[in-house]
Parts: sequence; structure tokens; C-alpha cells
Amino acid sequence: GRLPFGALAMCGMLVVPLAEGTYVNPTTELLAPVVRKQIAGGALYVFSSYVWLGFPLADTVGARWTSRFPSLWLLPGVEQGLRSVRAKSDKDLADAYTRIERYTVDAVVEDFTKDTPTVVVVDERPDPRFAGVDFEYLAFFEHDPRFARLWSRYVKLARVDGDGVGPYDIYVLRHGHDATASLSHSSPTPP
Repeated sequence: GRLPFGALAMCGMLVVPLAEGTYVNPTTELLAPVVRKQIAGGALYVFSSYVWLGFPLADTVGARWTSRFPSLWLLPGVEQGLRSVRAKSDKDLADAYTRIERYTVDAVVEDFTKDTPTVVVVDERPDPRFAGVDFEYLAFFEHDPRFARLWSRYVKLARVDGDGVGPYDIYVLRHGHDATASLSHSSPTPP
């Protein structure tokens, strides 16, 4: 009459979810009502190094995800690396970081061009992954004239902040701009 180890393990795995309840992402709970009103089956883009900001938000509001990346996870390491003592003394290393930075900018421009987001969420929280590097997503990307042209089509809708979650800025495509319009004149050149 002993239960097999597998059955006991399965019972043990069920205890935690039953006691804790289902997963709730407080950021999604905060952003979803605002984003849902604006998205209307459109596309979502998120500027953050955290995957949990874009997902499950995109799924929750029924948005198309327009980025090739689940998050902009490359940027914290690249920006730290470019400012490192080692990169300042090693041209090859600095060049490698610069190529990764350029790839990220080119990818964002291409993603915005191919499938124009209807709503963009910008993570405005201090991000410890940047290890003290003062970094602002929009200022960083607007250094590229292609992105600046694309970004000129957006207007800030709201800043969302609450109960230790945020702040996040929400931008929407200005009225009068077709969210599916091609911007072939501003297509990025291959790296």
C-alpha cells in the first residue's frame, strides 16, 4: 500500500498552485485597461529589457507583437560594455559592442517599418540591468534619424504608475496615420 514516488511528487506540485492561486502579473493588470482601449486588434511594441512587461500584456489585450525580440534584452549589456574600461582599451571589443548596438537599432527601425505599432509602452523605471548607466529608450533610439521620423507619428497618451508598478509611458499612433502604411522611403539599410 505505498504510493509511488511519482504520485507523491505530483500531489506536491499541485499544492503550491492551489494554495497560491493562479499567476497574476501586476504590470499587466495595471496596463491592460489602458492599452486595451487603444489597441483594437492592432499592434503592440514595448521598450523594456524585461520580457514580463510585454508578455502576457500582448496576449491579454489581443495585440499583435511587432518586435522580433521578446524584450530589448541586448541593450543593458551593450551599454554597460561600451562604457567599460576594457572596451575603452580594446578597439575590437568596442567594435563588437557597437555592432550589437547598431543591429538593435536597425532591428527596431525595421520592425516599426514592417508592422507599425498602434500602441507603444515605454518602461520608464530605473533599470538595474543598466548598472548605473543613465539610459532612456526614446532618447537613445531618436539619435537615429530613421527612428526619429517613425517616432514623430506618435503622441503620448498617458503615464501609468501605481502600487510599486511603473512608471510606464503609453504612446499611440497619431490619428490620420495608417497603422499599416509602408515607410519604404525610410527603410533601414542592411548592416
